[in-house]
Amino acid sequence: MTDQMKEEHVERIRDELVASVDKWGHGQILRGIPGGDELWVIRHVLPLFFHWEFGTVANFLYKCQDAAIPKDMIQEEQMHLIDAGLYLNSPYPSALREGRCIDLIISFDFSAGDPFLTLRVASEYAVKNGHPFPKVDFTKLDSECPKSCYVFEEMDKPTVIHIPLFNIDNCKDEAAIEKERKEYATF
Repeated sequence: MTDQMKEEHVERIRDELVASVDKWGHGQILRGIPGGDELWVIRHVLPLFFHWEFGTVANFLYKCQDAAIPKDMIQEEQMHLIDAGLYLNSPYPSALREGRCIDLIISFDFSAGDPFLTLRVASEYAVKNGHPFPKVDFTKLDSECPKSCYVFEEMDKPTVIHIPLFNIDNCKDEAAIEKERKEYATF
């Protein structure tokens, strides 16, 4: 299905929903059941949800006259934001970006499954985007029975302290780690 076809499909669904709300509301009014305010909200607000783009918000800096604000942040009426946790389950992109001069990153991994997945994806992200990040030899990390703390250091790069929630120090053995992961699983 092309983007145009998807857009037309969503538009058709929106029109059907609004039409059904209008029909329902008219029937309610004919029966003497009040509902004007609710109908107004449904009729005028519902269509807005179909045109809303997730992560898009009004740019409060639009046309701001301050030399300290980068020009690319004041030129657009809308901003497109992303929650770093959706991408990496951790805010590495904001910590690693140019100009931050980060010396230390403390990474708590509370996710289910591989306790090094976030670290792996962050490492790949840093390499792909040219951000400093210490080398991590993932072949030497035991995801089934992790230690309580890992320190990754490299000259002229931030030190990363990685702390898996379920580890050999707070669980007795691999079976206990697996049990805890299942009991406290994330969605």
